[in-house]
Amino acid sequence: MTPLTKPNATTRAVVQDYVQSIGGKLTLHFLPGYAPDLNPDELVWSHVKRTGTARNPLLKGEQLQDRIEAELLALQRDRHRILPKPPRQIPRPDREKKKNG
Repeated sequence: MTPLTKPNATTRAVVQDYVQSIGGKLTLHFLPGYAPDLNPDELVWSHVKRTGTARNPLLKGEQLQDRIEAELLALQRDRHRILPKPPRQIPRPDREKKKNG
């Protein structure tokens, strides 16, 4: 799979013609140029910058690479710290009336 982000008009036309020529065996999905919510790496680096190594100075004699590797390993074991939380369902009064009425 090769993601296409903002292909120029010529590239887009060539690709779309090819997709049509193979009879539905391929589907195009155009992604935005920058989509951190679709890229798990962005979630990891955002977490590291907000809470990890960037916020805690190295101890005397501690190596940056060792600290980052340990932090990444900890995140790998405890993935819920970086996964996006599902949106909270807020009850809507208009729907409650319909259920009860």
